Amino acid sequence: MDKIFSNLNSKLFKKISIILLIIADVLVTLFIYLRATQSRDIFNKAMKIVLSQQPDARAQLPPNFSEQLFTLMVNSLVIMLTLYFLYHFFVYYLWHIEKVTAAKYIRLISWIAGPLALLFTLTNLIHMPLFSIMTLVIGLNYLFVAIGMNYFPETINPQKSEK
Repeated sequence: MDKIFSNLNSKLFKKISIILLIIADVLVTLFIYLRATQSRDIFNKAMKIVLSQQPDARAQLPPNFSEQLFTLMVNSLVIMLTLYFLYHFFVYYLWHIEKVTAAKYIRLISWIAGPLALLFTLTNLIHMPLFSIMTLVIGLNYLFVAIGMNYFPETINPQKSEK
């Protein structure tokens, strides 16, 4: 890693990191969305279990209630994921204009998300190979940023590095 970082300066590292973080966020968003929308069978099974416990409720619900509820769940998820993405984009902008709090937040999520994504990759490689590849890319992106922020401490607190 030293060889990679020695060829960069802190400004170039920050720009590359922001691009990698946006890619990681797109992949996280895509991963969550795909996992939620592919769980239609699980949702239908859960609805059958709930309605079997409450037989009177089944008669009071419209025939397409399950479809409407699933659509509501997916739409709510899309809104939450959009807010997540917009929030992170705003944090990346704040880091770009050298706000210390944004840099500390990015360092924290990078050190947490990087190892956890790699752990997820290892534990799910056989069962979910496509998602494992996605989480491998996410984990490597976050670890690049985390290690790079240690290599370039001025990306965390520019005022301290100038003194």
